Amino acid sequence: MNKFGLWAAAAGFALIAAGAANAADSWGLEGEEEAEIAGRVVDVLVEITGKNTLANCGAGKRQLGIKTADGKLVMVAKDASPFGGATFDLLAYCGKEVEADGLFTEQHGLKFFVVQQLKAKGAKDYVDANKWLAHWAKANKLKEDDEKVEEWFRNDPTVNAVIARDGKLGIKE
Repeated sequence: MNKFGLWAAAAGFALIAAGAANAADSWGLEGEEEAEIAGRVVDVLVEITGKNTLANCGAGKRQLGIKTADGKLVMVAKDASPFGGATFDLLAYCGKEVEADGLFTEQHGLKFFVVQQLKAKGAKDYVDANKWLAHWAKANKLKEDDEKVEEWFRNDPTVNAVIARDGKLGIKE
């Protein structure tokens, strides 16, 4: 193989290797930052108060976060589902080290992380962070591929009851 062929092969390999790295998908949010973070999945309430009243990171009933090696508590606001939280994605990793890929966004001086993919520390492959939709579907006795699941927020009984009571955006018509 000539020098050009070796160079082309090396360049192609480098591109393939670079493509294997994970990168968050931009959502076009103002001030968003793509990021990969690593740390231990924690129950945010326990981290703030030092009191643990529920086992297993709140058993899916509380906000979870990622505490980095330098002691920073990263608030994980949501997963890749529309308007879905990240608790069900993080719960399986309670107390364990993870690597997460996603976006930081800031609102009113508070910085939050939107997890799009995650994996146990050292694992080869990331998994999509979208378990919230499956949980919602199961709780509402729907199959995951039901069209109502894709736009769950239009079909959620609790959301619809609040809108009926208070109006859209809290403005009674």
